[in-house]
Amino acid sequence: QCQGKDMYEEYKNVRGRVALPKEDLLPIEVEDQICGTFGIHPNFPLLKDLYDEKEASFLAGIGVLSEPVTKDDYEKKTQTELFAHNMMTHEANRLDPFNQAIETGNLGRLADHLTMNSRHVVNAFSIDSNADPIEGKRRDITKASVNSKLGFKKFNPSAFGDNDDVGDKFAWLNGEQDVHSSKFTETWSSSVHETISATERLHAAENSVKLSGSFPSSKLGDKLSLISKMIGSKDCRGTSRDIFYVSSNSFDHHANVIDRLKYEFDDLNAGLKAFIDEIKSLPNNIWNDVVIVASSEFGRTLTGNSNEGTDHGWSGNNFIIGGNINGGKTFGTFPTDLTINSPLNVGRGRLIPTMPFEAPWNAVIEWLGVTNEDEIDKILPNRRSFPSEMLLRKDELFVEDKNINPIECNNEGHAVFCEPIMDEDLEYE
Repeated sequence: QCQGKDMYEEYKNVRGRVALPKEDLLPIEVEDQICGTFGIHPNFPLLKDLYDEKEASFLAGIGVLSEPVTKDDYEKKTQTELFAHNMMTHEANRLDPFNQAIETGNLGRLADHLTMNSRHVVNAFSIDSNADPIEGKRRDITKASVNSKLGFKKFNPSAFGDNDDVGDKFAWLNGEQDVHSSKFTETWSSSVHETISATERLHAAENSVKLSGSFPSSKLGDKLSLISKMIGSKDCRGTSRDIFYVSSNSFDHHANVIDRLKYEFDDLNAGLKAFIDEIKSLPNNIWNDVVIVASSEFGRTLTGNSNEGTDHGWSGNNFIIGGNINGGKTFGTFPTDLTINSPLNVGRGRLIPTMPFEAPWNAVIEWLGVTNEDEIDKILPNRRSFPSEMLLRKDELFVEDKNINPIECNNEGHAVFCEPIMDEDLEYE
C-alpha cells in the first residue's frame, strides 16, 4: 500500500533492534501520504479509536524551526540550539526564536490577546510545571502554577465560616496604605490581596465539581483530574476561555525503548481516556469546545543506539484531539525516505521538520477567536518566516458544523458563585 517501495521494510532496516513488529501495530487509513496505511503503537489504542471516530488527527514532520532550512544551511539559519532538552523545550514553549516577545510564552501571549477589548475572560494554568509557557504581559488575567495533588488551597485551611483570625491579622498587616505609603508598599499590598482572593475563588471552584468517573492513580491522572474539575467549574469562575499546560518528562528513553514505551503509552492511554470520558459527560457538548495539542520539543533518532534506545532527534509526529477537530487526517507530509540519503536526514535519522510548531497554533488561535492578522502576528511573532502553505488555518484543522461556544464575557473575570460540595466522598477544607 506504499508508493514504489516497501516503507515498512525500510523502517525496519533503519530502526534495527528498536523497530516494532508490523503485526503488532494498530492500522489506520490515511490519504495523500506515501502509504495508505500507517500504524499506531499497540499500547495506545485510544488514539486509534479517536482517529477512526474523526476526533484525532496527526501532524507529520513537525518541529522547532526558525525558518525553512535544508541540510546545507540548517546550522546557519537555525537560531535554537538543536538536540538539547532545555533549549528546545524553551523554544517550543516560546515560539519566538528571534526574541521579539521576550519574557513571554506562546500560551501567555494567546491569553493576553483573547482578553483584549473584553473579548473573553481567560484563566491560564500550568499543572505541575513552571509558569514560563503561560507568561504574558497582562496582569488582569488569572494565571497560576498549581500542584495537581494539592490543588488550590485556601490561605488559611483551618478557617471555618467567617471565623478566620489568621486571615484577619494578615489582611490587617497587609492592608490599605495611607497617603504616605510608597509605591512599593501599595503594589505589594494590592498584589497580596489579589493573590489570596484569586486562590480562594479557585479553591471554591475546584471543590464545586464532583467528577462522574475515576482517574488512574498516576501523575498524569492527577493532572487531568484537576483540569476536569476546572473545566467543570468554568461557569462559576466566569470564564469563556481556559488554557491548561501539562508536561511529562517520561519519554526520554536512551535505553530499552521498546519495553519502557509500553508503560508510558499505557499510562497516557488510561489518563487521556478518563479525561475525555469525563469531559464528554459534561452538559452542553463541552467536548466540542476542547482541543488537546500533544507536542514534544523534538522527535527521536530513527536509528537506535547500543542500549536499544533512541537519542535526541528533531522532526517528529504529533497529534491533536478534540470534538471539533477535522479528524481522521494526517496534516503535513510523512517522510518518504528514512535512509541516510534522505534530503531531510542530517545524521543518525535526525530529520529536518517540514512543518513548524507555528502551523497548528495558527489554526488553534483562529478557532479560539483571535482572527485579526496583526494580533496573530504578535502571538506567533515568527510565523511570517514561513510561507502560508506551511501554516494551517482554522477551516483546515477544525470542522465548521461544531463551532466553539461563541459566548463572550464582559465582566472582570471574578467568579459568579462556586458552591463547594459537602459529602463523605469529597474532602473539603
